[in-house]
Amino acid sequence: MPRKNIAKAMELVPGLQKICDENDVEMGVGVPVIASDHEMMRILYRFKDLKHWGSATDAVIANPNFF
Repeated sequence: MPRKNIAKAMELVPGLQKICDENDVEMGVGVPVIASDHEMMRILYRFKDLKHWGSATDAVIANPNFF
């Protein structure tokens, strides 16, 4: 994504954070400051185990606010 669009993408983070909180999923967002690719945004998710990953992913994807 063009670097100029990162601020717009970051506006989506609070809503995604709320959905993750509802499903006990830790989330982190990062944008490279010093890297060859400055047009990237990373979102990391942390789950308790594979079972939690499966159930939380299903719940997040099914959440109408995810879109």
